Amino acid sequence: MICTIIACCLACTAESKAEYQDNNGSDITQSVEIILSVENDEIIANPTRITASSDGFIIYDDALNQIAVFSNDGDHVSTFGRQGRGPGEFQSVSTLRYDSGTIIVSDSELLRLTGFGSDGKIVSNHDLTASLFAMDNAILSSSRYITPTNGQEGGLAKFVDSEAGNEFVFGEPVTKTPEAADFNQWHQDLSAGKVPDFFRNRIAVSGNESLFYLFLQTEGVLRQYSSDGDLIWEKQIEIPEFEKEFERFVERNKDNPPGRMYMLQYVHKMEQTEDGVYMLLRIPGEFSTTLLFVDSSGENHRYYRFKEMEYRPSHFSISPDRQWVYFLNTSQGIIYRSSFPG
Repeated sequence: MICTIIACCLACTAESKAEYQDNNGSDITQSVEIILSVENDEIIANPTRITASSDGFIIYDDALNQIAVFSNDGDHVSTFGRQGRGPGEFQSVSTLRYDSGTIIVSDSELLRLTGFGSDGKIVSNHDLTASLFAMDNAILSSSRYITPTNGQEGGLAKFVDSEAGNEFVFGEPVTKTPEAADFNQWHQDLSAGKVPDFFRNRIAVSGNESLFYLFLQTEGVLRQYSSDGDLIWEKQIEIPEFEKEFERFVERNKDNPPGRMYMLQYVHKMEQTEDGVYMLLRIPGEFSTTLLFVDSSGENHRYYRFKEMEYRPSHFSISPDRQWVYFLNTSQGIIYRSSFPG
């Protein structure tokens, strides 16, 4: 998608560094099925976020400003919420997570992290730290989250524990992020097939109680950190899919005027399990929808191909029991399901 761009450290030492040079991980094909769609199911209008629960999945519907709970087979269980600024109301939900019976909602406009029971009653409420990138939060619990700083504040991300009053910045930036957008410089860089420095510290993020993962979107680098923000290892991921995506980035930006660019972003979303991290790749249509799994040691990886998806998803979530994985295509309003590829 062509995006209109509007202007708006902890240094660590890696214990290991390696590269994935080619598609040499085991390659497994998975079957999928559509279990919910805007075209066939009137209960949804514009689902934009999804998270797996203990017995199904949960979505946020941006058109209805509601949270909707479904069974594993797509049967509607309950709905709660509405547009507004009061308790239990939403403006711009950016992140959704299910954690041990609690539905946690991050609202990037209200700067609010709210936990709900399955009946829609509020069980917790915390303020989000004001940040330009608050919409990309990774929720760890009802009071703990990681928000990208993308090179600002001397690091790539900030960990916040609202309940304990603890926060710290971590992740060494790739480059110094310019303080202001320079559209002419962007245009020169893009014309030369380069990524402007303003975007080189953009990340995808995931975390749990003990490990954090950051993926540098324009560098193709995956980093693992301890819960204290210390770098454990980093991996350069060099695969044909990323090479083709970079070629698409260069080609699409050749004739764009200053201020407009096709963003380089190799990963849509990441999600952790106890064994490692899964990444939904953003790659050209000649490749099947792909999850790349990297284990917690960083030494082993596998590819899972989902060849039966007509429309590419940009969101996914794995069930807590690791039996199912759900995918969401936001443009068509389609939710897919597949058995978990673990």
